Amino acid sequence: MRGKIARSDPRPSVRVTRGAGSGRHLASVLQEGRENANIDAGLGFIWRISVKLRWPLGLSPQIRELSAGRRKFGALEHSMRIGIQDQGGSSDPIYRLAERTIHNWGLPYTSTVLDLGGGAGHFAGTLINYFEHVHLMDFAPIIQSERIICSSGNLNDSLPYSDATFDAVVSLEVIEHLENPRHFVREIARILKVHGRCLITTPNQVSLASKLCLLLRGQFQQFQDSCYPAHITALLPIDLQRITVEAGLAFTAISYTDDGRIPGTDIRWQVIPSLTGKWFSDNLAVVAVKELPAPL
Repeated sequence: MRGKIARSDPRPSVRVTRGAGSGRHLASVLQEGRENANIDAGLGFIWRISVKLRWPLGLSPQIRELSAGRRKFGALEHSMRIGIQDQGGSSDPIYRLAERTIHNWGLPYTSTVLDLGGGAGHFAGTLINYFEHVHLMDFAPIIQSERIICSSGNLNDSLPYSDATFDAVVSLEVIEHLENPRHFVREIARILKVHGRCLITTPNQVSLASKLCLLLRGQFQQFQDSCYPAHITALLPIDLQRITVEAGLAFTAISYTDDGRIPGTDIRWQVIPSLTGKWFSDNLAVVAVKELPAPL
């Protein structure tokens, strides 16, 4: 997860925020002297993979152009990768995946929807385009909107909503911050109406980059020391499937952002368009539905 505040933990030392420009300055210091080497290494990595797998190249101009752009904006992205939080937001690929999922659900405009752990309300601002009744809950919501009803609370505790309140619950890059993901999903199941939908996103532990990091460093990519104590709960896709089913939801699908960074660089795998899916995505989403209980 990039750019998400650990909203569920009330301890000030955990809720790290960034003042104007300070994260960019820190990232620039860390990148100084390494940026050119990282980009060159990334280009060489792409070339070696392409030759090994006999992929058609013809990518040199695009790669050079992308590298130049990454050098310009790399400092800001690097600051977000090393665990500096960014006022309760997630990355654009996560938002795009979530919006595609919401659109495909085709729920009525009159539906009541909860953005759980919505922080600054970036995605809640999208939800109001689809639904009449949008709620947002976080430890300390930082949004003011007449269209969005905000509540505060610790997401590690029971949620302050009655049973069967919402037609859909969306939680983007939150579950990895929490102490008990099973309790969290049980609470989502409780507050969902029958036939209600839920969407939960989290870092992808089965990507090639994350597996390489685990092999070489003994830690998942987005759960390294630099991400602690914001990221505390790493979940595999099979964990998410089991948790949703155990909570009484019908697991329907896991999807991926199709956006991921080549290790040690600021270059995306997607400079080669075919590099998508679980191997080359930094984040994933699980979708589940609350069905009628089985008859006794």
